[in-house]
Formats: sequence, structure tokens, C-alpha cells
Amino acid sequence: MDVYLWSCAIYLFSIEGSKSQFVLTPSSDRATTGIDFNFTCIFTYTYAYYKMYVILYRDDTIECAVRMVRGFGYCSIVVCNESYSYTCNDNALVLTIPGTIDLDNLHGSSWNCRSLDVFLSNTVILYVNIPITKVNLTVIPYDKNPIAILSGSTQQFQCTTNAGRPSSRIEWYISGANITAKAFLQTDQCNSECNETLITSSVLIYTGNMIDIGKIIYCIAENVKKQSVRSLDRRIDILYPPVIADIPDYNIIEGNTLYITPFIDANPNAMSVWWTRQNDTSYIYNGMNLTISNIQRDYGDYYKCNAMNTITIPSQSTQNKTTEMLFKVNVQYEPVISGIHDYNIEAGRTLNVSPTVDAYPPPSSVWWTRQNNIKFIYYGWNLTIINIQERDSDKYTCHVMNTLTPSGLIAQNRTSKYFLALMLRVSK
Repeated sequence: MDVYLWSCAIYLFSIEGSKSQFVLTPSSDRATTGIDFNFTCIFTYTYAYYKMYVILYRDDTIECAVRMVRGFGYCSIVVCNESYSYTCNDNALVLTIPGTIDLDNLHGSSWNCRSLDVFLSNTVILYVNIPITKVNLTVIPYDKNPIAILSGSTQQFQCTTNAGRPSSRIEWYISGANITAKAFLQTDQCNSECNETLITSSVLIYTGNMIDIGKIIYCIAENVKKQSVRSLDRRIDILYPPVIADIPDYNIIEGNTLYITPFIDANPNAMSVWWTRQNDTSYIYNGMNLTISNIQRDYGDYYKCNAMNTITIPSQSTQNKTTEMLFKVNVQYEPVISGIHDYNIEAGRTLNVSPTVDAYPPPSSVWWTRQNNIKFIYYGWNLTIINIQERDSDKYTCHVMNTLTPSGLIAQNRTSKYFLALMLRVSK
């Protein structure tokens, strides 16, 4: 440009500049590495014909200067940084910083646009986001995969990002369920000359739960919207002592075979199962199933199922874990009558016969009958005849009934009988 034209430009600007306005607008409130970013300098002026030079500054460096003529749609680049691209018209200059360059070098820089250093726009401080690219998940203190955790005990997991700007948000998941509430953030780390780039970490305190066996734990970190990063997975193996499902009390009829199969859940699987009796400390039956053939009434007792497994966890000593389940075996049998004998009794006396009965469950009904008088029925435990006479001489039968209720079968009434002869003795 010749000296005359340059002088004219200054003259025109000085005359009309007071009627001009400059506004610098960024394409977003923050730039992000890898993504194009724009500055737009918009200017307004009153007169239809107007010439000016618009200059875009970064700090004290001219990044671009263009010459514009209002009303003719004319603009031309005078000098611009070749690292950027530009577009302009007669009232706007757009500078594009491509995402392919190192935007981090521009972090914290101050930008404005002006016309020959006289009229100045607002100032924009450029903040550059640096998205994180990885987040590492480790198990404390032993980083293994899968990691063995004892049910009910706590285990720490830590997720740590690489350096990014701004600080990252870290969320924790177990097989898709958000468990961030069980974690806490560590203080961000900023090494010397980190230029506000931060390393973010979070520690999860997880308590082992049997329902989580085989699930995966992972974290997701994000410091720039829609640019989240997921860690690798850590599979958890929940170890727990044997859990024996409730064994209900069992009713069995004497002479049958008792067969009890427990349901035992354990991780690792139970390596040993054995059975004991409450009232016979010498009794031990080894095996998963309790079997007693031809069971007799003296085997009725409280039994205990014992199951043991061995748990090994890193940094801890091997532990044998034993679980017990108590239940009762009721051996049921029909009544056994004893203690009755034939009677010789004098007329006029009182007869009182009391049987001895062994039965389980106890008898529900006792009654007496006569051989030669089918209408005779006497209900009661004791047969009593007052002022006995010759007509009372006969063969009597004691009937005793109980009800057996074997587990898994219908109830069964069992009746036992015992005969006695009653003879009247005539006094002389």
C-alpha cells in the first residue's frame, strides 16, 4: 500500500472511528484439543461507505489483519498467521484455529480485535480443554483379575486418569449398576509446570456380597462433554463359607430308611460334609447325604449337618470355614401295650386296670371292648368296673390308637390291641 492510501486510511478511521463498534465472539466458551475453534470479530459503523483495517491480536501478537470497504462487500487479507484459516466480509472477520494444531499452547492467551490500535473490542481469554485419553483401574493392594473378595469384607479399587484439563468426573459401576456413592474422590494432582492439567483419581470401597459373584467392576471418567473414557474391567469372585439351606424336622416311621440331602452353597465348594447327633457325641456320619437304614426309635434325636470349605485370599492366611444346621429326626411308631394281665376278682369289688403304653406320637384315643358283649365300649385310659358281678366276667380288649405323620406322606392311624381275661371268684 502506498503512503498516500495508508494516510487516507488513518484519516478516514480517525474521522469515522468514533461511530464504530467491535465485538469478539468465540465459537464456544472453551476450546478443546482436536476440535476446530473460531473467533469472530464483528464490527458496525454508521456510514455506507467506509474503509478500515481490522486486526486480530493474541496477547501482543498480530494473528491477522484485513482491509475492508463497507458497502462493497470487499475484504482482503493483509497479513495472517498461516497456521489458521480465515474468512471475511465487509463487517466480520472469522479466524478458525484447526484442531490439528497444538491448542494447548494457546491456553490462557488473551484475544481481541481492533482497528489500527485505536478502537478495541472486548477481550476473550482462551481456555483450552484437554480431554483425558485413559483411566486406569487398579485393585489395592494386590492388582489381580479376577480378584477374590471374602463376603462381608471390604476391598478398595482405584481409578486414575491421565492429565487433562479441566478436572475429571469419575463414576463407578458394577455390571451396569451405578455405585459411585460408595466411592470418594482423591485430591487432584498437578505436577510442576502442569499448566492447569490435572490427574484425577477416585477410590471405591466395595463390600463383598454373595449376589455379586462373577460381576465386573469398572469406572468411567469424563472431563469434556461426550468424550468419556472407560477403564478395563475387574471381575470379582466372592468367596463365602458354606450356606446350608434350612433342613426341616423330619418324621419317619420306624423300620424305614432315613435319607436326608442338604442344599449347600459355598464358594469354593464345600470340601467336607459330616453329620453328628446331639445326644450321642460319638456319632459321626461322613458324606453329603445322611442315610440310616431300618431306623429304630432310639435314633430319634437332634442331628447336625456340618459343612466346611477352605478360603484363600491374597495377603491373608488360609481359613477353614465351617457352618452348621440343626434339625430333629422324629422316629414314629405305633402303640406298644404292656402291664396288663388276667384278673380273678371277688364279686362286689372294684376292678381298675391301667395299661402301660409306649407310643410316638402319644396315643390320641384309648378304649375297651368285651368279647361277648359287642355293645360294650368303655372310653378312657383306665378300665374301671365298680361292684363287679358275675355277669361282668369276660375277655376284654384294650385298644390304643395314635396317628403317624411321616414327612411327605399322608397321616396314618395305627391301633394296637391287648387282651385280658376277667374271671369272677366266688367267696366261700
